[in-house]
Amino acid sequence: MTLQQLFWVIFTRFEMLDGWTFNELLFLYNTNLLTYAISSAFFWGPMKELENIVRSGDFDLYLTKPIPPLRLLVLRQFGHTFIAHVILAVIVFVICFQNLKLQWSFAHVLFFVSIIAGATLIHSGLIIIAASCAFRVVRSTTIVDMTIYAVRNFINYPISIYARSVQFALTFFIPYAFVNYFPSTVFKIFYLGVRRYESTGT
Repeated sequence: MTLQQLFWVIFTRFEMLDGWTFNELLFLYNTNLLTYAISSAFFWGPMKELENIVRSGDFDLYLTKPIPPLRLLVLRQFGHTFIAHVILAVIVFVICFQNLKLQWSFAHVLFFVSIIAGATLIHSGLIIIAASCAFRVVRSTTIVDMTIYAVRNFINYPISIYARSVQFALTFFIPYAFVNYFPSTVFKIFYLGVRRYESTGT
């Protein structure tokens, strides 16, 4: 069973997970998907290939070019296949926003854009850090796969459902929690307050 199938199974059986409704969790999941897809379009291919380039000695050629090595790696291996992920994530966000009945102000739009930008940078940074192990160890692909897939999958759900040690690791050691959980919590708290608001006007 894939992770996506597991996601749907959980929410066809339970209406909420640790206080998060289906659409709130969809917002959480989709933020992870969108920002991962954007960062991977630029960095997934080059960073997966870095191990082979270093091991074969071809990385020396990148050092002789007038362009910084990282930029050259990215420019030569843009992952156009991730565009489909981005399109899917945007469509799901539109549906999610409609179901959540979010009322957008300029400040909210700005905050949402900053969430996407910041989360994309976090994904990109972690992918680069994991792949850079190729300069020190023989096999870095395992580290990249663990960082991109195994660890990242934890944040498809609220980190509050995990043990405190896992929450700590996802916040301070491998800060995936800042990709979607903490930013989504801000939206969740705000709109929970809006739903419970009772006007004091006359």
